[in-house]
Amino acid sequence: MKIQELPADLESANQALNKENARLKGMIDDCGRIKNELKMSEENLKGFLASLPHSAHLIDREGTVLISSEVSPARLGISLDEYIGTNIFAHLPPGLAVERREHFERILRSRETVSWEDSREGRHYAHYGSPVLDNEGNVDRIAHIALDITDRKKIEDAIRESEEKYRAVVEMSPDAIVIHQDGRIVYANPASAQLFHLPASDVLIGTDAFARIHPDFLAIARENTRIDLEGRDTPPTEIQVTLRDGTLATFEGRGRKLIFQGRPAIQVVLRDISERKKAEEQLQEFSRNLARANEELELFISIASHDLQEPIRNIVTSTQRMLRDSRESDAGSFEKHLKTIETAALRMHALINSLREYSAVRKRDLQSVSMDNALSSALENLRQLIKETGATVTHDPLPNALADPTRIIQVFQNLIENAIKFRKEGVPLVIHISASRDGDVWEFSVRDNGIGIPSDYYDRIFVLFEQLHQRDVYPGTGLGLALCKKIIERNRGRIWVSSVIGEGSTFFFTLKAE
Repeated sequence: MKIQELPADLESANQALNKENARLKGMIDDCGRIKNELKMSEENLKGFLASLPHSAHLIDREGTVLISSEVSPARLGISLDEYIGTNIFAHLPPGLAVERREHFERILRSRETVSWEDSREGRHYAHYGSPVLDNEGNVDRIAHIALDITDRKKIEDAIRESEEKYRAVVEMSPDAIVIHQDGRIVYANPASAQLFHLPASDVLIGTDAFARIHPDFLAIARENTRIDLEGRDTPPTEIQVTLRDGTLATFEGRGRKLIFQGRPAIQVVLRDISERKKAEEQLQEFSRNLARANEELELFISIASHDLQEPIRNIVTSTQRMLRDSRESDAGSFEKHLKTIETAALRMHALINSLREYSAVRKRDLQSVSMDNALSSALENLRQLIKETGATVTHDPLPNALADPTRIIQVFQNLIENAIKFRKEGVPLVIHISASRDGDVWEFSVRDNGIGIPSDYYDRIFVLFEQLHQRDVYPGTGLGLALCKKIIERNRGRIWVSSVIGEGSTFFFTLKAE
């Protein structure tokens, strides 16, 4: 190396040294900045923890408290400075310290966040612990926070207690309680199975909420559901439901909106009121019968004060005349008065028997009756009268119907006897009985070729003791057709007449078909 070359080399080395010094100075400055940032970050962390309303720590692997919020030492009655550097387990009861250490060791092993709950001095806490890794990826610290959830636990316990009470009430309710959502049943209590005649309430789950409702009641059921979902009240509603065996039952139901599994649903309480409806119908029937009985009682009183007075007056008058004539020894007049008394007494006897017979008609359970047999019995009872008058009685084959067998014979007998009474002079009487089906009833007819009935009297002839003709021309009590009307109505039918003056009359009555 030449002497003149040394300065150049020194200059180059000096430049390199200056560059290295500059690099080192930059690194030192970076370290200082990083140190300041770390210090600032630590101060920020301390400030953040101090501001937390919960117990929060940063501890090392042995449990030494490195950083903490002020809540933890405050609970212990010491300052934050006194708390920092102590072992966290030293501040816990022995049993709780063991449990806490196990949770922290699980964090160290799993390197994952772990959560748990525990209680201390009547307070409930939710804990969350997370691992903090060093530059080499090892867990050297644990971040831990404990939230006081005492109030939340009380609310949860109250909700759970309320739910248990609600569940007990629903499960033990004798009424069916179902919840449907989007048209499908999502819950049914045990009573639902009994109400719908099912082996278990689970059978209802997932089924169409409206499938068992009778078509006549679907519209009101869907409308009530719409109103319930709007949060408005709907009144108790009667619906008919088809049971498992196909029979219809009457339910009373009421719905209310609730939240089921986070979504709107309708809870419906159902009660079988079929027996109550039967009782109501029986009460209504009883009321109708009572009203009818009162009407008949008033009619009987009227008859007793009017119709029965006539034969009584005749008897009294004839008796007085007999007493007078007996003094005059008028034997012919005496016999005439006796005849009048006899006629009056017989009429009074007939009226009393008619009243007794009319009042004896009661509503009874209906049974299947052969109308052919009933007509045959009536014709047998009238055999002598038919023979004496030369009447011809014919009939088509008659069906079975639901009726009171004894009383229906009386209807045929009274209608045929009425036709015989009001026959035309000089014209052979012909009576024909037939029947035709009309839906769920049989319509029977008794047609004659007698004198006929004016249309103004179509209704009046069925009134008790109402007579169209004078008794001296057509004798009788006026009870026959009124009795027919009462019997037919007690057999759940109706009776009416159609007639043409001079050509004859046709009496119609209906009875339930089998």
